[in-house]
Amino acid sequence: MLIEWLKNEILTKATWHNDIPGICICQFEWIGPVNEAVNPFPTEQTSQLIEMFFCVEGEIIAQRGDTDQCRVTKGSVLILGGTAEQTSFSIGENMRGVLVSIDTHQIEDNPFLFCDILGLDLKLFKSKMDEWPGGMVLVSNGWTQSLFEQLAFLPADEGRKYCLLKSLELLYVLNTRDYGVEYNSLIKEGGRMCQSVLDAQKYMEEHLSEKITITQLSRTLSVSPTYLKAEFRRMYGTSIHRRLIELRMRRAEDLIRSTDYPIYQIAQEVGYEGVSQFSAVFKRQYGVTPGRFKKMSKTIMRCPFR
Repeated sequence: MLIEWLKNEILTKATWHNDIPGICICQFEWIGPVNEAVNPFPTEQTSQLIEMFFCVEGEIIAQRGDTDQCRVTKGSVLILGGTAEQTSFSIGENMRGVLVSIDTHQIEDNPFLFCDILGLDLKLFKSKMDEWPGGMVLVSNGWTQSLFEQLAFLPADEGRKYCLLKSLELLYVLNTRDYGVEYNSLIKEGGRMCQSVLDAQKYMEEHLSEKITITQLSRTLSVSPTYLKAEFRRMYGTSIHRRLIELRMRRAEDLIRSTDYPIYQIAQEVGYEGVSQFSAVFKRQYGVTPGRFKKMSKTIMRCPFR
């Protein structure tokens, strides 16, 4: 598991917190070589662990046994369970994040208040995890997007507590669902598609000034347009078109606040050829024109909640 590797890895800046019996939280930053393949250091305790890794920056590629690789990128959460001997990790450049490790055996011996309140049976959840392909689940959707946006505004110590609360929330939601054979089949079939959706999001973020169509995205990612649209909506809870508008408006907002670019240049930077169309979309999003927003931004402190 990741926690065993972190305890033995000297090329990592790490801060450890063990305030609650059975729960260990590590805030860390990888400072070693890029794409370094690492293996955990197994102990007898690892089979009792459930780990949730919140990727704040960079990426980790996790692979367990002969299963497909799981690419964990910025803004996603990886859940790990099972034995550590079968897992290997490849670490990307400037990778940092928060790891929440829960010892199900120790939690049972020392009941944790929130687990009692939520009726959360961690041992039952752990047994369900053993049925998941590779014992890994990657979470990247609207829930994680909101999580990481808020996390960016919190001090390190508060961010640690926030990740713990979100871990419990995630465990509660997953624990109340039925992870039978049908669900496992969906995970296996959708693993590559999940990555394609993440790649679509990343592509849009990096090409906001260009004309982007679903057909173009599908060709770039080598997937079916119909399937891409359906999976994108399932993962993010919105359409590709709507998500692209949101990304463009957020980028426009940042440019208006942080630069002195004229409005027509900002419109071009986020993929609009004309100022009138850009202004109309911006006003629908924020309730004011870009020009008015620019004047307001000089005097109003930005609120961390979107």
